[in-house]
Amino acid sequence: MDRERYHPIPIGADLLRYNNFEFIAGGSRSPIQLMCKTFNLVLPKTNSVPVPWASGTMSLAGRTTGAYSFTITCLVGLDSQYNAWEELYKWRTQVFDHDTGRISLANEYKKTATMLIYDITAETVRATADMEGVWPSEVSDLAFSVETDTPVEVTATFFADKIYMTSF
Repeated sequence: MDRERYHPIPIGADLLRYNNFEFIAGGSRSPIQLMCKTFNLVLPKTNSVPVPWASGTMSLAGRTTGAYSFTITCLVGLDSQYNAWEELYKWRTQVFDHDTGRISLANEYKKTATMLIYDITAETVRATADMEGVWPSEVSDLAFSVETDTPVEVTATFFADKIYMTSF
């Protein structure tokens, strides 16, 4: 029997995991490197254009709606080297400075970024998403509560001009 037809993944192969990834932004100029708890990628959608054809209608691809966007959630550390909230807030302030009211030029805040998705050992990269024109549109509020004993988390929403899935 042709096993590959029904089970395309070899028996010994591991599947892509949801829970081990790293966000790196900025390249050589002010790099940000964060291990993420969650990463949610929103891809643009393509509109369907109905076209009359013979006695019916067929659909063709139209313009895309929406932009590339993604949301990450990271844990907040006390050491300034690992403080995700501080790094994300600094980058958000580059976009719009609340003290002066200045909205920066795109070349001052847009960065290249990479999302690395690791295997279960967190040592081997299994998939990569390279991104251009990345900038944070929102950094979440931090809510503190005496009833909670979990680490503080920060969530940030980003927009990107382009996203390339470079390896899978």
